[in-house]
Amino acid sequence: MKNNNENTAQQYPGKAQNRHIDRSILLKEAGSSIMLKRIAAAMALILVVFVAWAAYLELDEVAFTTGEMVHEGDEIKLRHMVGGTVTQILVHNSAIVEKGQPLIRLDPDVSRLELESIEGEKMVAEAEKIRLEALINEKTPDFSPVKDPMVRETQAKVYGHIKKALEAEQLVIESQMKQLNNELSLLRQSQASLKRTVDLVQEELTIRRKLESRGLNSRITLLQLEKEYNDALSRLQQVPTNMAKLAERRAELATTLANLRVKASNKWSNELAEVNTRLMALEKKISISSSGIEGLDVKAPVEGIIQDVNVHSAGEIVQPGEVLLSLIPIERPLVAKVRIASKDIGHVQVGQDAVLRITTYDPRRYGVARGKLTSISPSAFVPENREPYYEGVIKLDHNYIDSGDKKFQIFSGMTLTADIKTGTKTLLAYLLKPIHLAKTLAFKER
Repeated sequence: MKNNNENTAQQYPGKAQNRHIDRSILLKEAGSSIMLKRIAAAMALILVVFVAWAAYLELDEVAFTTGEMVHEGDEIKLRHMVGGTVTQILVHNSAIVEKGQPLIRLDPDVSRLELESIEGEKMVAEAEKIRLEALINEKTPDFSPVKDPMVRETQAKVYGHIKKALEAEQLVIESQMKQLNNELSLLRQSQASLKRTVDLVQEELTIRRKLESRGLNSRITLLQLEKEYNDALSRLQQVPTNMAKLAERRAELATTLANLRVKASNKWSNELAEVNTRLMALEKKISISSSGIEGLDVKAPVEGIIQDVNVHSAGEIVQPGEVLLSLIPIERPLVAKVRIASKDIGHVQVGQDAVLRITTYDPRRYGVARGKLTSISPSAFVPENREPYYEGVIKLDHNYIDSGDKKFQIFSGMTLTADIKTGTKTLLAYLLKPIHLAKTLAFKER
């Protein structure tokens, strides 16, 4: 048989060679198919494992914010109650100062001049008080307690002018009353004279009527006498009316005279009250100025950090009570004041954890600070040419960054970025978010 095959192979050498080639190809194809199936199975297994892992792996959702470190609470506004001219500015913004450390120095000469000016005002007010009390009590004023002779002389002249003016008004009214009294006296005399005239004319008229009835008297004479009687009687009847008018006018003048003194006294009393108020204010100013001269240095009330220095060079004039600079006490805890974007505000809540990266400290080298969100502004801030934002406050767990072997202090004014943890989601949900978003918004455009 073998010989037959060999004979056949020898007779047909091409067919035998083709058979060997087909067999080798089949073997290679079978091997490749198995390899592909194994690779596909491995990839499917990897995909299943990845999906399962992605479905369980949770990632933090955060709101990215920026801000700066500040001290909690309000800053202290430092003023000088007397004011003056600045001679030295001993600090600058962001400087750390000790309690009692001088910050700004004022010129004592200017303050002394201001004190002398206030004392001069007080002296004038005291002289005015003496003058007004003398006018009210109708006494001669004693200006001897007033040291300045010019002030004494001025107030004495004012007192004399006021007294003369008041006396002149009184004299005018009294003169008018005297004239009315004279007129009343004349009317009384005229009344008595008219009464006698009326009686005489009436008696004569009675006699002439009797004579006229006998034809012994002229009718014309009788009529003239009757006319004279009526005129005299009319003048007599007018006298009481005129006397009443004069008496009424005299009463008005008497009231005016009495009120003149009352009005003047009320006016002086009001002026005296104003002077007393002014004296109290001046005494307070003198007290403040005196203490101000003793303490012309503006000093730090507590240890803190200087901010907002409002004076910039020596020679500036400082008004009494003007804010010169601000001080943030170091003893107050540090907080991060951050700006929360409007798109994140719906997911941010008080109490959420936050990771802070201080700009000056590279987080890859020094690490990060941690804290909690303690407050959120009730409304948004809308700065010009910027997106609106809400203001949040993050309280730090520590006021330093712990890098393991060393602690790096955090100070007020340092800028930062903060990640506020708003929740968690799986990696699978994160990967499927674009698909879900596309599905939600697909085919809805106009």
